[in-house]
Amino acid sequence: MSVFKEKINALSTGSFKKPHKYIALLSMIIILDRKNFIENKIVFNEDFKDIFSLIFQKVAKENDRNRAHTPFFHLKTSGLVTLIPQSGKDLSQIGTIGSAGELNNCVAYAMLVPELFESLKDRSLRVEIINEIKDNLLIYHKQKEIPVATLDKNRTESFLNYLNTLQHIYGGNENALAEFQAQNPLFARIAAPHPLEEALIKDLKAGTHSIILTGHAGDGKTTLAFAVYRKLCGIPADQPLPELGNSRIRFSIDGHKALLIKDLSEQACQQHEALLNELLDEQTRSLLVSNTGALREFFLSQVQDSLQRVELESSLLTSLSREQDDGFSFRGRRFKIYNLALRDNLPLAETVLSNMLRPELWPKCASCRHKAACPVLFNRTLLADTNSPTRQRLFLAYRRLQAYGIRLTMRQLSEHLAYCLTGGLDERRLCRAEILEPCIGPRQHIYNLFFGGHHARPDSSVADMAAIRGVHEQELGAYPLPCMDKKLWHALPADAVKLGLSPLVAPFLQQLIRQGSTQENPSAGAEARLQARRLLYFCACPDSDELQKRLQQEFLQSPGVLLHAGLHGQPRLDPSLKRHLQNCLFHVLQEHFTGIHLPASSRRHSRDTLYITLNRPTPLLRQSVQTVLCTVSWLENFDLCITRRKDGRFSLQLEGRRNLRDIAPLELTIPFLDYILRRYDGAVGDLPRATFAQQLDTLKAQILRSMKDDEETQAIRLLRYCSDYQLIQDEYILDGSTLEVNRRGTY
Repeated sequence: MSVFKEKINALSTGSFKKPHKYIALLSMIIILDRKNFIENKIVFNEDFKDIFSLIFQKVAKENDRNRAHTPFFHLKTSGLVTLIPQSGKDLSQIGTIGSAGELNNCVAYAMLVPELFESLKDRSLRVEIINEIKDNLLIYHKQKEIPVATLDKNRTESFLNYLNTLQHIYGGNENALAEFQAQNPLFARIAAPHPLEEALIKDLKAGTHSIILTGHAGDGKTTLAFAVYRKLCGIPADQPLPELGNSRIRFSIDGHKALLIKDLSEQACQQHEALLNELLDEQTRSLLVSNTGALREFFLSQVQDSLQRVELESSLLTSLSREQDDGFSFRGRRFKIYNLALRDNLPLAETVLSNMLRPELWPKCASCRHKAACPVLFNRTLLADTNSPTRQRLFLAYRRLQAYGIRLTMRQLSEHLAYCLTGGLDERRLCRAEILEPCIGPRQHIYNLFFGGHHARPDSSVADMAAIRGVHEQELGAYPLPCMDKKLWHALPADAVKLGLSPLVAPFLQQLIRQGSTQENPSAGAEARLQARRLLYFCACPDSDELQKRLQQEFLQSPGVLLHAGLHGQPRLDPSLKRHLQNCLFHVLQEHFTGIHLPASSRRHSRDTLYITLNRPTPLLRQSVQTVLCTVSWLENFDLCITRRKDGRFSLQLEGRRNLRDIAPLELTIPFLDYILRRYDGAVGDLPRATFAQQLDTLKAQILRSMKDDEETQAIRLLRYCSDYQLIQDEYILDGSTLEVNRRGTY
């Protein structure tokens, strides 16, 4: 239900928050209800228009227009409604519609997403969903009428120029700060409802804790706090916030006093004691926004005893190490801490990008005289096209950065996404220009802007952008693509159809191939080949699934990120994938526990026995004969499972069972998977992080502890690495004057 409510609340935002989509959705539900939810099908006909008009007359204002066909069409972007096109029509190429006849010409009917349709069959859920729609209509109805002059002014405001204010090119990113965004009506058009909004509202209404919202600068703490404040006070998202200049905002929640401290660092040190008293007051609903460093100093400054300071700091840091924790208390008052720095913000960034691409924010593009050569329209078309892999590949690259320790804040993600769309080009250089400048062209395409320019090094104006800096630190796209190079630069010609390139992109690849194949200018050729690799990653969708997978793995230098992305929403692993991962893990663990590099040819001798041998004096020492400490049946005692975390993310874990059911699960993170998969395929190198070696050594110790043999008489077991790549285990049992030798062929 929370997902449906978020999508319903986000149906209309910004300066021109209108009731039309809410009315259209409610009309669809009423039509389905009349048919007892037998068929998930809503036709745009006179019945729909009559229901729409009846609701419209009750909530509409003077400036609203009774146009049922427009919201019917644009509900396709809500995530709640799917439009079924007429035969031969492609809705992805249609930005908007101008009449009811045009709608019926391109749309056969609408249907609710299956999850929503099934939920509506439950009467209690249906009532809850309808009430959520009615609440939004009631808020709109109580809103003051926006003057026509204001509407006209806002309609002419350039969304393109607004996106450029989110970037720090030429120092023009003043709108990146939450205080400026709260007053900018266009921010409400791209803002995404945070998953924690409802939880914070619930906590504040309960009043059992004082709430602390913390994280890194740019994580969206203040923006989230403002969104909660708006909902509690009934302030529309497109209206400026009152008392925005105050560091403390006082209001009421259900008759109780409430306090919002939008930034602890703005509070003078001499005010800390008074502020603490308000936070400790159980009669006041408090929401404190602070960076982690300022929060730590704030609480420690209130304690003089050194021993108490140590205990307080330990307790606070323990709570801050979790995404959400209510175990911290101070002077008898309980605090609930939300740490946004530990949350996965990429799903939120995906919603922000979707909002940036809304057709209503780009109304002039369809009629622009430069649309055929406009790089901004090119980028927007690629990202908005559901048949294009561009958006998925974009966030796969972000996921790769995050997995290797480069976590981008919401401010940094929004900045980079805006730059990938516009490249810093403004209305003056695009829409109002008589002729586009020669430098405006493919260099401003998304497959170049993602890296900060068309060169191997980023342009100086954006080199400090966090996302671009991270991309170059990870060297994404810096290496050749073996799976594609023969198709591009050797005997086999590149086929745009087989590569899955759209007609929009194919001409640019052909141009790059011609430039990259020439011998006249080596530097220009190298630059063209670099751009071709980038274009293929973001735009190519080959007909071969294996080739498509290799393209992404080789470009990102990470087979694990693609595998991990496929776990989302999967209750269990695919059997063939599970067997492959088990083989990879077994091979790599066997090498780590024995210190022997085993060739691929030795895998055919596998007998499913994992050996742990005595530690060598140095990891570099290779011994052909080693003392066996423990043997474990691999498939009987280990299993690979998908687990879902509290924040909704999925993780892959190696878990023990039977004799090893008490060991702690080993999480297979993306870097760890990369090492396992590469090492299994023959790559030679150390573990990418020292912590992985520690994790494997911890697993080794747990296995030894669980498999400890309690028998009084134990055999001496030796493991021999033979010339035919087999591992042979010999057992030597000394019984009095008799030596018994047992030989077992293993691995």
